[in-house]
Amino acid sequence: MYKLLFFILLLSPLASWAQKDKVRATSYWETNKNKTKVNLSEYSAFVKRDAFKPINYPSFYFRRLAVEYNPYELHDAVVVVSYGGQTKAYPYSALLYHQVINDRLGGIPILVSYCPISDALTVFQRNTNGDRYERELDFKVSGMLRRGNTVLYDKQTETWWQQYTGKALTGDLIGTELKQIPSEVMSLKDFFKLYDWGMLMTEHELDPLLAYGQTPYYKYDDLYKVKPLLYDGPIDGRLMAMQRVLCIKIFDGHFLLPQEEVRKQGVLNLEPKDKFITIFYKEGVKSMLDEQVIAEGAEVGSFNVFSSFHDGQHLTFVKAEKGHFMDQETQSIWNFRGQCVKGDLHGQQLKKMEFKSSFAFAPLAFYPNCEVEHLNW
Repeated sequence: MYKLLFFILLLSPLASWAQKDKVRATSYWETNKNKTKVNLSEYSAFVKRDAFKPINYPSFYFRRLAVEYNPYELHDAVVVVSYGGQTKAYPYSALLYHQVINDRLGGIPILVSYCPISDALTVFQRNTNGDRYERELDFKVSGMLRRGNTVLYDKQTETWWQQYTGKALTGDLIGTELKQIPSEVMSLKDFFKLYDWGMLMTEHELDPLLAYGQTPYYKYDDLYKVKPLLYDGPIDGRLMAMQRVLCIKIFDGHFLLPQEEVRKQGVLNLEPKDKFITIFYKEGVKSMLDEQVIAEGAEVGSFNVFSSFHDGQHLTFVKAEKGHFMDQETQSIWNFRGQCVKGDLHGQQLKKMEFKSSFAFAPLAFYPNCEVEHLNW
């Protein structure tokens, strides 16, 4: 309770204080600030460096033990990441308080991070090719924001990275961009249903004094807030700043779609830039930034984006029973993770598209040339 109170007191004066503290944002660092892609005045310090303690290499329950000794609630949201034949689930509430998890999955090092201010969840491969060798990086929270999004730094070089894009902006690794890894958000109940061999992060790395079922960002989730907290960039009028969007990478560009468009239908078939895609929607995830008790927050749901051009044919999807989806071409049934569970295509997997979920102001700020889609029903 005391730490929750600390977070609430910490956040209340941020809007005015962070704007003034431009100096501390660039002081007391060993970062090579002579190498930078952005003006250093764009960084604002809002808490002390390392105020948010990352979780490093957590332990996991295998599915059988996870079901038997589950330390969480079945309605709790988890971030699910699959790579190299392994699948791990991380409690979303842990990311709310720690913001960074450094881990390994399927033989590669990964970074799972969350920025509450922009509601941006990202998963990246945290190794990068240097001039002569591949370098594995360990990430921490700098305490700085840029355009309303967390700035991370790596322990090895103290280079500053934009959390949303995975790009190195200031320091020796300037210009490096981390590779994004596909991820999903779903309830723990759905995770147990969809992943027979998935692993669940144990509670051992969590701070027993933190109220993980509650949010210190109480009522921050406000669609009608014109200027987001701690955002000091220009406002793009194409979307409401606090509107939730999916940012989908299409070839070398980005395509923005309001999440509400998908919620209305449950599934959407689109063709941005002549690329066939389908978006699945599933209920069961609450906003981390609404009511103080997360379980009482507004429903935001979860999304998955796939290429709908599969095995030489274009598939068109509709909703089916029990949270499944059906393609109209073969009448096959697919689950939320893009696996065909019944029909002519049984056992096949749709190709996942690279996408991020966040408030609209983040992709509009970092991808100003993105295409925005508005659907008229």
